[in-house]
Amino acid sequence: MLIIRMASLIERTEFAPWVSLMTDDEVNAIRTIRNIVAHAGYATMNDDIFWNAVTVEVPEVVERLLKR
Repeated sequence: MLIIRMASLIERTEFAPWVSLMTDDEVNAIRTIRNIVAHAGYATMNDDIFWNAVTVEVPEVVERLLKR
């Protein structure tokens, strides 16, 4: 759910200051995961990559955003 909420936030202009703290790869990855979940379903997701994203990469991004 966090990925889906992050995807909705990066699409809103009022959150641009926080989005600017993210790399293009991070923004694209969040959008891609959101699209996979919304359109293809969880079954098509690579569980290992998704687990790494939500346990390693996303917490680093969230921590960076909270420091702003």
